[in-house]
Amino acid sequence: MKKYLLISILSGAIILGGCAVKNNSAAEPSVPNNVANPVVSTATSSVSVSTSTAANSTPIYKYGTSLVYQNAKYGFQLTLTNAWKNYRAVEYPDHVDLGVPTKDSTWNRDAGGYDDPIEIAIYTKSAWDASAPHGNYNGPGGGGAYITENNDYVFAYVQLDEVAKDLKNVNFNIPEVIKSFKFNNN
Repeated sequence: MKKYLLISILSGAIILGGCAVKNNSAAEPSVPNNVANPVVSTATSSVSVSTSTAANSTPIYKYGTSLVYQNAKYGFQLTLTNAWKNYRAVEYPDHVDLGVPTKDSTWNRDAGGYDDPIEIAIYTKSAWDASAPHGNYNGPGGGGAYITENNDYVFAYVQLDEVAKDLKNVNFNIPEVIKSFKFNNN
C-alpha cells in the first residue's frame, strides 16, 4: 500500500511540476501590456494575437516568421526585405501598421517594443474619394500615397517620418516593399 501511495505522490508531483514550467522560447512574441486576454494562434508566416472576438472592434497582432506579410481579410500580401526580420503587423479595421522591434527604451509610441515605419491604409472607394487631395500625408484621413485598388478597396501607404533612435539608419527599402504589393489568388 505504501508503495502505491509513494508512486501516486511522485506521479502527482511530476505532473504538477511539469505544469509549472514556462516555455521561455526566444521565438515567443511579445504582446503589449494593454492587450487583455489575447488569443494566440500560429500559421506558416505569422503568429496572430487577437484582442477580441468582436468583428472589426480591436486590432489583431501578427508576428512575422517569414518575410511575406499576408492579409487574409483584404486578400493582399507584401514581400518585406531583411530589415523587417521579426516584424509585427497590427491589423486595424481600416489600416495595417507594419513594425519592427526596437531597443530604444525612450521610444514611447508603442508599449510593445516595436516601431511602425509604414502604414497600409485601406479605404472604401467612396472614403478614398472623400479624403482627397491625396499625398503622403502622415495621419489618418489624409489618403496616403496610392498603391493600387480592387473592386472594393483602395490601398495606400503612409511612411512615418519619425522612428526610434536605434532604427534611424536602417534602410527598410519601403519603395521595394510597396512594389511587391499583390493580391492573393483566392
